[in-house]
Amino acid sequence: MYSPIRIEATQVDLPWGLQWDDLRPAVPELRRPVGAYRTHQIQGLHQSGRSQILTIRYDDRDGRRQDRTIFVKLSNPARPEIPKYRYLLERGTPVAPLLGTATTAAGQIMVLQFLPIIGTSAEQADDLLDLIAELNGLSAPPVELFQPPQGMPGYEDRIRDVLMELLPTADHGSRWFDAYRDALDAARSLPLALNHNELSYQQVGWLDRRANRKLVVFDLETMSLRPLYTDLAGILPSLATQTGRSEQDLFGTYLTKLDQRTGETTERRLAWDRMLTLRIVRTFESLPWLSSMTGTTGIEAPRSAIVRLAQDLADAGLR
Repeated sequence: MYSPIRIEATQVDLPWGLQWDDLRPAVPELRRPVGAYRTHQIQGLHQSGRSQILTIRYDDRDGRRQDRTIFVKLSNPARPEIPKYRYLLERGTPVAPLLGTATTAAGQIMVLQFLPIIGTSAEQADDLLDLIAELNGLSAPPVELFQPPQGMPGYEDRIRDVLMELLPTADHGSRWFDAYRDALDAARSLPLALNHNELSYQQVGWLDRRANRKLVVFDLETMSLRPLYTDLAGILPSLATQTGRSEQDLFGTYLTKLDQRTGETTERRLAWDRMLTLRIVRTFESLPWLSSMTGTTGIEAPRSAIVRLAQDLADAGLR
């Protein structure tokens, strides 16, 4: 669903003021450029804007004609990604390979290895759980590099407004908003770990290697130190639906993988309660966005989120 679609090649200029010399660090065998072509259409919610897939054609140092597909992205200066990629790649963390960078009048540009397959199937759920555990289990990532993004002013008011729209009475809305504040207070006391913070099937892809394939993560703008289980809490419901496995089974598999990396033994009941608290917070905070995306294919309907939230609040004793 999220893998790029091959389209008829169309010759284009290099984007954002890039020059061919800017690509040489990323493609060192490039001797003489021939042309750049748009050959793939990006799928999912981020089909245009700051990212492009290009196939570059060139003659290599031996005079042979070569085609190479790359992923180029214009960095958001408010959420720099390049230092995160460099730090994580140095430690062997499963992120998309950063081939090179360039700076133009448009800003900083990343050249990343092209991932032809995006997302995971039901049979690959354990690969996704393993990737999340590897990120969460990274020891002592630098706080200054992985600061959480600033919150949006007035966002809690938006949450309250959506609750008033979706719930039967104003009293329901007020009580649920109080439950959100209680869960948020509890979440602030939880241990921190490295999380993608917007993890979905659209932010993971398969890196082809000669011996095997490896699942990696990309789009690191929001990657930051957040309460442990933040990523898992966000993706667990859809992963259970995709696989037909219970949430408890998937969560237990993840905890086993995390313990293998940290050398610790996690108390399962406490971990589940913490995950549930985080999921409650995430669901509340997703409601304004879900309401703005009503009817979009692949996006949960707000009222479906409310039904799930009601069950989570009851299980957590917050309703």
